Amino acid sequence: MRKAFSLKLFIALFALVLGAFLSSCGGGGGSVNPVSQIGGQIVNWNPNAGYTLYAFIGENPYENPPIDSCYGQISVDNQGNFTYTLPTPNASDLSPISFSPPDSNCVRESTPTVSPSDAKFAYLYLMLRNNSVVIGEVELDSGIDPFNSNPPPPSGTPLAGVYIYADRPFTITGISIVKCTYQGPNGPIVYTYKYNYNINAPVGWSYVEYVFKSLSTDQQGNTTYEEDIVSKNSPSSNLSWRIN
Repeated sequence: MRKAFSLKLFIALFALVLGAFLSSCGGGGGSVNPVSQIGGQIVNWNPNAGYTLYAFIGENPYENPPIDSCYGQISVDNQGNFTYTLPTPNASDLSPISFSPPDSNCVRESTPTVSPSDAKFAYLYLMLRNNSVVIGEVELDSGIDPFNSNPPPPSGTPLAGVYIYADRPFTITGISIVKCTYQGPNGPIVYTYKYNYNINAPVGWSYVEYVFKSLSTDQQGNTTYEEDIVSKNSPSSNLSWRIN
């Protein structure tokens, strides 16, 4: 699911682990301003490819059927520039914030705190189509895949970002730890995912960023990955809109 570098892994874990840190990460997690419009340049846009960009809002477009709705087409010029005014989602496209392991091979060891617990949220997805065929997703990311980088990026490197909608102000603080065990060629291999949440979402749309902290693998292949997920006012300068 992780491409070079795609938000799909983070969204899947964020949507399944979140359902959607008590972190000392600088520059994120405090009070942030609502966002009413997004835009920029899609750096790998091809004006001759016949692509059309659509906005979807919901919990997870990768479910079958998708848990989201289409909110219309977005105009993109020949250089890949676009702007989009963020709409108010339908109530049916909002979901409760809950936590569960990503799959049956995983167990949760730590769960962040959501306040208030009855808050609802949705993600914005920019989906690319050629006629009715889904080509991919336009995402804010760094182009860095920590799992395929040798060495991994420096701690504190912003990896990607998403825009979320909140039906009321809410916070997510604390640490999510999920351990997944898979059978390797020489025995079980454990993957530990640690997410340090420091989300402070105002009512309406706001921006959330994923920041790399660490990645380590021992001689048996057991891997520990750590990341901060924080609220910010705007994307870090190393992130660009890309087709993934």
